[in-house]
Amino acid sequence: MATKAEIESITRVLAAKDNQIEELRSQLKQATRAEDKTYNGWTNYATWRVNLEIFDGLVLTDLLPIADSEPKSYFSGAEFYSVVMDACKNYAEELIEQTSQEGLARDYAFAFLSDVNWREIAKRLIATLEETA
Repeated sequence: MATKAEIESITRVLAAKDNQIEELRSQLKQATRAEDKTYNGWTNYATWRVNLEIFDGLVLTDLLPIADSEPKSYFSGAEFYSVVMDACKNYAEELIEQTSQEGLARDYAFAFLSDVNWREIAKRLIATLEETA
């Protein structure tokens, strides 16, 4: 039979292990939350919302008429992705400037755009163009 001192020692060890387990559970929850920031299949809410509100229904040739005349192989190049990303961002920024007044609301709209994954939107537009080509 265990002595009172041994039982207390075992109890302290078990309590320490319980604390370690709770700390690990907490870290796992935080890591899971940090990784799961997607929204409706998009990188984040801003990307989903901008795609839905601004780019849904648009095709790449609406933004870049040159895309209609380029060979299909051009659409897969990194340089083309960069051109499309810039065109998307510029289009969204111009739309905000044309449809809003200077001030806090416009500032918030531009700040919102900073969270957008432009590459993801460009990828969707390019894929849509390739499907129709």
